[in-house]
Amino acid sequence: MKRYLIVTALSAIAFNSIKAQQQLVIIHTDGTNETIPTWKIKEMTFTPVTPLDKPVMANAVDLGLSVKWANWNFGAADSTGTGYLVGWGDVTGKNYSTSADYFPVKDPSSGIVAGRYDIVHSMWGDLWRMPSDEEIKELLDKCTWTFDKDAGGYYVESKEIGKKIFLPLTSFRSGETIDKESDKGYYWTGSLGVTDSKKATALMIASDTKETIEMERYLGYAVRPVYGEYLYGINIADVSVTNISAKNATVNVTYAGNLEKGTEFGIYYSSDATLPEDNRKNLRFASVGDDGKASFNITGLTPNTTYYYKAYVVYSENRSESTVKSFTTQTMFPEAEAVDLGLSVKWASWNIGSSSVYDYGVLMAWGDPTGENTSYDNTAYPDDMADIKGSSYDVAAVQWGKNWRMPTSAELSELFSLDKKRVEQNGVKGYLITGNNGNTLFIPTSGYQTSTGKLDEGQKGKYWSSERKTMDNAVSVEIFPVTPVTSPIAKGLHLPVRPVYDEKGSTPVDPEQNETEAGKKASESIVDLGLSVRWASYNIGATSSADPGDYYAWGETTTKDTYSRDTYQFYKDGQYTNDINDISATDNDVARKLWGGDWRMPTDTEMRELTEKCTFTWNEAKNGYDVRSNINGKSVFFYAGGRVRSNDKYDLDMAYYWTGSPNNLDVDKDNHMSYGLTLNQQTNQYLVNQKIYRYDGLLIRPVKK
Repeated sequence: MKRYLIVTALSAIAFNSIKAQQQLVIIHTDGTNETIPTWKIKEMTFTPVTPLDKPVMANAVDLGLSVKWANWNFGAADSTGTGYLVGWGDVTGKNYSTSADYFPVKDPSSGIVAGRYDIVHSMWGDLWRMPSDEEIKELLDKCTWTFDKDAGGYYVESKEIGKKIFLPLTSFRSGETIDKESDKGYYWTGSLGVTDSKKATALMIASDTKETIEMERYLGYAVRPVYGEYLYGINIADVSVTNISAKNATVNVTYAGNLEKGTEFGIYYSSDATLPEDNRKNLRFASVGDDGKASFNITGLTPNTTYYYKAYVVYSENRSESTVKSFTTQTMFPEAEAVDLGLSVKWASWNIGSSSVYDYGVLMAWGDPTGENTSYDNTAYPDDMADIKGSSYDVAAVQWGKNWRMPTSAELSELFSLDKKRVEQNGVKGYLITGNNGNTLFIPTSGYQTSTGKLDEGQKGKYWSSERKTMDNAVSVEIFPVTPVTSPIAKGLHLPVRPVYDEKGSTPVDPEQNETEAGKKASESIVDLGLSVRWASYNIGATSSADPGDYYAWGETTTKDTYSRDTYQFYKDGQYTNDINDISATDNDVARKLWGGDWRMPTDTEMRELTEKCTFTWNEAKNGYDVRSNINGKSVFFYAGGRVRSNDKYDLDMAYYWTGSPNNLDVDKDNHMSYGLTLNQQTNQYLVNQKIYRYDGLLIRPVKK
């Protein structure tokens, strides 16, 4: 009689071709047999084993190491509990076999950290996982281990920051038998053995020892989870940028760990904050020195542009990456000195685009912040602000920063009304002005430029003010021997710009957009965190930081009862109707609509700046995050109000806030998502999330310059 051996590769067996006189023989792993006549079997299938119950998620403790460590074992409910005793690679927790062939397969070729056979990652997800052998060694080397006989385990304390965790003696399981008399503790890593790849690496602790060992994979050991990206044995310890100029920069990266196992060390950089594969550049080395330091020299950059970059390392065909950072290249236009003539503001010692006092400088259209736009078309320049001083259209503010800005017509007239005389210096013609305090300033008669070429160089000195007169005309002031003349001319003409240094500073306000009463009230408590924008102290719809305020779908400016795709303003007849690049400061910006003035929704870049340059601390009493600036120590509070979908609020222990930036990545474009700030107190994650559906109701925290 033919015998049939059942193997785990089978998923289903049909018996319509097997004769009734035959029988199924099942050979058990203990050597015993079981026989069943085939006429008793209608069908046989293999179904997944129901895993152990998902255990209570631990808290991630920062010990100042490359990863954070859970404060209790996987499957425990406190720091003294043993938790689940599981075989290596068993994601069910119920495999009691004593054959390594089933943990997880007969001959595994690699470790299981953060993979499909990692029981922690399988049940807890996110960045939770089993530790690697390198991370166990880091825990042994960089922490102080103190055995507590009464507690039955080790207190493991960070040498750097003083925080600690407790590792109990856990005993172990072999088959279905637990060795309760054991005076040791055993903890799996997700790494295969180094000397014997058929075994796996574990941590063994006892009152007088603690070491890594290689053991049979079927043994049931405890697991102490870690939280953090798996760096495959090489840690990206530090990333910084130096030698920033107008077109060049140097990115410095320090790698740590098994450097000899790395096959590629490099960086990506782009002016796109998302660093998309089709719009980023790459510099790389095949290896680094023993100190792990590498410098990547970037050339050919665009002046006065923000670039985003991240480091990466390839190890055993796996890739690990750092967080995204940014830098801004310097301006092409050298900054002048501020000259005090005893007037209401100080004046630059030369024009924008000059490199010395006796230089005509660059001629440019009104409202061109780059100074490089060659168009003479009036429609190519701003028509949404009546005065651009200090704004993103102001070439002086953009190129030189600080308190530099374009002058008003009144300030130009004040300057040009001082005592002056025509002179020629180093072949450059102009006026030498003497201030009320005796200081002097040279103003070149730079002429102007039209589409037909440069006119009146050395003859006329007509300069741009910051003011717009009509849709097509801006205000210029021309210097004359006696009285200056103010006149509106076409924005597209190219004139020189002489900046002023306003020690009082300037806050650009569009007089055509007045703040509402709500906006004025919010301005009273606005917070300057030392960042690129100032932050409101509370949300849209609230009156204080203790109030969550109102929830809005992305791009909508009114609240509603139900937040779903079917009720979304920009979803009609089974398809999305909005194709918006950015809603910040547009008609679809609820902050601009309800608070007016300069108030608007933050961009993803501004929200990311908040996460990178501030410290986030969970405030249990207020149910939210205290966000403290690492620059000036000031803080704001972000209420954890969750988000709304359909009629329900959920994730109420988390904070979700919209930015005005859409997610236009090719991989996500069909899902119509946008960027939002996500704050998760359970995992201590503070990130700008690109995968939030636009029809969800989120909170809004406005900003302004």
